[in-house]
Amino acid sequence: MPSQPLRPLLAPASVAVVGASLRASRGRDVLQALLAGGYGGRVYPVNPRYEEIDGLTCYPDVASLPEVVDCAVIAVPAEAAVDVVAQCSAHGVGAAVVMASGFGETGAVGADLESRLRAAAGPVALCGPNCLGVLNTAMGLSLGLRSADIVPAGPIGVVMQSGALTSALLDPLARRHVGVSHVVSSGNEAVLDVADYLEALVEDPATRVVAVYVEQIRRPASFVTAARRLRDAGKPVVVLPAGQSRRSATVVAAHTGARPNDRDELDATLGAAGAVRVADVDELVETVLLLAGSPVPPGPRTAFVSYTGGGNAVLGDLGAAQDHPFAELSRETITRLGAILPTFGVAMNPLDITGAAAHDDGILEGCLDILLGAPEVDMVGVSIGPGYASTEIEIRRARTTVEAARRSAKPVFGYWYSAAGFVDPVARIFAEHGVPLLQGAAEVLAATQSLGGLAAAFEGAAPARHEGGRRTLTTGAPAPN
Repeated sequence: MPSQPLRPLLAPASVAVVGASLRASRGRDVLQALLAGGYGGRVYPVNPRYEEIDGLTCYPDVASLPEVVDCAVIAVPAEAAVDVVAQCSAHGVGAAVVMASGFGETGAVGADLESRLRAAAGPVALCGPNCLGVLNTAMGLSLGLRSADIVPAGPIGVVMQSGALTSALLDPLARRHVGVSHVVSSGNEAVLDVADYLEALVEDPATRVVAVYVEQIRRPASFVTAARRLRDAGKPVVVLPAGQSRRSATVVAAHTGARPNDRDELDATLGAAGAVRVADVDELVETVLLLAGSPVPPGPRTAFVSYTGGGNAVLGDLGAAQDHPFAELSRETITRLGAILPTFGVAMNPLDITGAAAHDDGILEGCLDILLGAPEVDMVGVSIGPGYASTEIEIRRARTTVEAARRSAKPVFGYWYSAAGFVDPVARIFAEHGVPLLQGAAEVLAATQSLGGLAAAFEGAAPARHEGGRRTLTTGAPAPN
């Protein structure tokens, strides 16, 4: 459960949809998503044109509702939204989501309207404007975003100023059956900002890592405090910032009205917060996936096990460019690996277990046990092909990998060199056993470096894990077709 100040927004017991309609419209979409997701709270459509919508009594305005609702989702144009927020404030509504655009992102006139919106909100915990709302998968709650029934529940909290980038994160996670706890599309952040949402997730037991896309950290000191509290609770914060070039700054000003922090301020804020910084959306996806499903390793030294020498060569070059901390195998470890490998195999890191392993699962199993038992290795990745041409082989490799993860306190993950995706049976095996499955060679290396850095960052903290030392990635909700 989120912290108390934002409970009416992130976990409301009752919701009004202002602008609900029977016609194709944003209000129609919001109401349908809320009803389809399985939300068990009380729902009140608000629109003076209707007496009933979808079997629910429809009310002419907020003042006419039979109770003071926790949250109002306001799906009306910008000017009208200001008036509705004022009504919510006057009648004690706890929170509101303003979806309309046309505020600070449009220039001086819109900025004035946003100031009026902020003043009208008073004590209302207001998300937006210019946003896609809120999702709470445990409650089946969708306040403007896609229906909660198609998003798997899991340990990743999401706070993003971009609605489209929210989908860019959720879709690749869901296709690997990896779930989220909460999603906040924060928009222009006229009242609540990213620091408020981070603070709300500190004590939420469903959240184990938080993914953030931010165009402006409006209150750096509060952001640092909230991120540190999350870190102390064992919950990494992974941040993708934007607006650091002249072109990008121009774009974000037109997108959310944001004024990006200058480079020095941003660097200092993220450094003080102990946040993990990523460069693009792909790196964000793979990093939060790895951090959500891994115990904190003893250090950053990584061993990679593969059946492709070419892929290992690519990793070697990329790793050298990133100064990646490959584990340097001891003479004892090399000798033990050599006893398992075919005579034409060579024990090194990255390790090519050769094509012989396609027909002998004992080679992979034995190599994993040796590497996970080696003191010079802190975590192990196993290449898992997409499986489109060799599904049965990849399923066997997946099972061998997750079994090794079950036996070890060190992080184990699957990976592939490109973003080809994985056949569903392979993805399900990893998700059901709480073992991360990553894609993209550069992203894999970046994510493992971030995971390795947690050993120092979490010193003195207690990273949240479920029984057996490994985190869950999903509760079994369906992935989209």
